[in-house]
Amino acid sequence: LLLPAGDGLPLAAYLAIAMLLMSGVVATPWVIRIVSQLLHRAVVRSGAHSSTSMTLAVWRLSQASASSAGTVSGTVAAVSLTVAMVVMVASFRDSVSRWLDQVLPADLYASTLSRPGGAAFPPDLGERIRAIGGVDRVELQVQQPVLIRPDRPEVLIMARALSAADPAREVPLTGPMVKVSGSGPIVFVSESMADLYGWRPGQSRSLVLGPSSVELRVIGVFRDYGRQHGSLIMDIDDYSRLTGDSRRTALGVWLNPSARSDVVLAELRSIPELREQRFMSAADLRVLSLQIFDRSFLLTYVLELAALLVAIFSVAAGFAAQAMLRRKEFALLSHLGMSAMQRHTVIAIEASMLLAVGTLWGSSLGILISQILIHYVNPQSFHWTMDTTLPLTAMTLLAASVVLIGVGTALLATLRGLADRSLAACLREDW
Repeated sequence: LLLPAGDGLPLAAYLAIAMLLMSGVVATPWVIRIVSQLLHRAVVRSGAHSSTSMTLAVWRLSQASASSAGTVSGTVAAVSLTVAMVVMVASFRDSVSRWLDQVLPADLYASTLSRPGGAAFPPDLGERIRAIGGVDRVELQVQQPVLIRPDRPEVLIMARALSAADPAREVPLTGPMVKVSGSGPIVFVSESMADLYGWRPGQSRSLVLGPSSVELRVIGVFRDYGRQHGSLIMDIDDYSRLTGDSRRTALGVWLNPSARSDVVLAELRSIPELREQRFMSAADLRVLSLQIFDRSFLLTYVLELAALLVAIFSVAAGFAAQAMLRRKEFALLSHLGMSAMQRHTVIAIEASMLLAVGTLWGSSLGILISQILIHYVNPQSFHWTMDTTLPLTAMTLLAASVVLIGVGTALLATLRGLADRSLAACLREDW
């Protein structure tokens, strides 16, 4: 994990995931043996209070943990990868949701991308919007791509009004803001900018803006999930002074608490330049962004479900094979008076304990793998970070579903092999 990415690919991190998963699967028999031995001791101490089916199931697992582990090894692998993706996606979604709350502080937004011909907003538009009743604040911005290196995509400059007293207000910083000596304009850089170009807080870096190169002072790093190739934020007055560009390409409108958005929208569209302008609320932008996010990861959820179905099928096949191998064992128990219900109870208890241990062990591995995905794979692949979120409800439902469906398939797979007629024929073979 300490190795860097190779050509932008987190190959070492992927290798670490593979080694962790392999180690977890190899250690599954040891985990089952430890747990089953603890359960066996508890059953022995309880004595007559334990049922015959429980005693036989726990004794079998404690004495043959290696063969039993083979039945749930596939489940351990599938659950661990599924939990890893569930935690990673939940962490990513939660981080994106909090990021949207920070980067969408206004009530209404508009962009020149939705204007006919993409024409820029006029410089005096802000004053006319402020004159509308119900409008509390207006902020015009300009977004301009700039090429820093010819072998990489363009970086986006986002020029906006920065407060002199608190320039980091409404900027989703990932760390503290630092002071930098010098007289050049201050800028905030995205995590991608810091990783790809080495722009770090406390540094002064030169950038060609307008007719000449300008010295910029980096005072902080911010999180930007919308631009993978790098972006920076600077004060719009500094941008206009350095470039001579007075265009405005985006605007945000804050409303008074008592204002009605539909009334304000009607007033905004009375301005000739905004007659055909599309406005979107912060809530609509947030919902749209999260819908796009969920749609992007839909295939991931389908693949996770497929992996779990394959794992459950392997459990059914494993128990069916064990039923065939243990027919004489169950035939003798049947001859000694064990009912069909008790035999199936033994299988159900064995399956539930194996699947419970396998699911908990796989979930633990999955949480560890998710941390590699969150803190190594994503930063090395996409150059952004996220905070860990454990979706306990989803993980609990996943574990319960795997155990319940696995026990059901195990019982169905062994139903025919443990029938009285089949077991009687098995005993006659020895006579």
